[in-house]
Amino acid sequence: MTTAVERLRRIVHMEVAQAQKIADRSHRQGDLNRCFVVVGASLETFLARHLVVPDAGGKLKNLIDAAGQYGLGADAVAVLHDFRQNWYNAAKHKAQFAPSTYDALTLLKRVLSAIDEFSGSSIPDIHTKLASGARRLFWIGFWDHYIGGDTEVQIALPSYSGAFSRNVDTIYIGMSAWDNVKVALPAVGIVHDGKIAMPSEIYQNWSEEDGFLCALVFEGDYQALIKMLAKHERQEKLIPDLLRENQTRSMVAACMFAAVVACQSGRCRGDAASVRSAIRQTAQDEFAAPQHSKVAAIILDSITELICSQPRETRGLLSGPEWINDQEYQDELSAGAVHDKARHIAITDDHRLIIRS
Repeated sequence: MTTAVERLRRIVHMEVAQAQKIADRSHRQGDLNRCFVVVGASLETFLARHLVVPDAGGKLKNLIDAAGQYGLGADAVAVLHDFRQNWYNAAKHKAQFAPSTYDALTLLKRVLSAIDEFSGSSIPDIHTKLASGARRLFWIGFWDHYIGGDTEVQIALPSYSGAFSRNVDTIYIGMSAWDNVKVALPAVGIVHDGKIAMPSEIYQNWSEEDGFLCALVFEGDYQALIKMLAKHERQEKLIPDLLRENQTRSMVAACMFAAVVACQSGRCRGDAASVRSAIRQTAQDEFAAPQHSKVAAIILDSITELICSQPRETRGLLSGPEWINDQEYQDELSAGAVHDKARHIAITDDHRLIIRS
């Protein structure tokens, strides 16, 4: 399991790598702004969770100052203030903000170096182990279907190569439920405006589809997200194939997440029947995949067989799930991953549950 400061560093490192990828190809002015927003939001969340500062009011300036009082070096504090004032705030609030690519990369690398210094500070609890996979970023799109009276909700994993997203779940809620969902989302995670935080090409593709309502970037627990949305799922007058329980993609996601939770909690050390039962119950209770779903039942068979191919003593190490592209998937198979040919699901040598997207 990773620690809070390790998770923060990994997020920033990924954004530096993504910024470098953007810089290495033709890109639009402002394409790097999303990297600044993700880094800034992650930094602010990290500091707000670990520092108790009177009258901080959640303001990043005061939190960075407080980090200095807990032993963060003066140079690192100065770098973070420069990032906050001249880059993060500008990326959030100035639509035309488009700094030079070279300066942007240099700044992000300096921020990463500053965050490396957190490890030597006395900020409380930053070395506490975190549950693996508890939080992650999702893109969420909403489209109104006026004839049917429902709102389509697409949940996708971030993808920064190309103009298409990796959709992992779909649910239809009543149009009248949107106001409730809008209020409930910040209660289960951190929400960012997709127009700012998503790649411009993907946001544009989404926004040009008929009935587009909005796009959000959600940072939080998939379990909490889908349980909240499931409360508002529209069941009546919906074509059966559109019900979430009948959609293969949605049930694959639910069962894979459920498998990881069940394994990590130690409930998958028995025979195939007990493993399947544990995952099935977890999928229903925590990921809104009802036991009567015929689609989920087929997927459970595949996942159960995969897990039972692993030694019982290592099943609790399962992590993920991860959606990867075809080439990455083939590389994992070549490296020895055990896989299900029909579902394109595999478990790697280092105990990651992966699926070809």
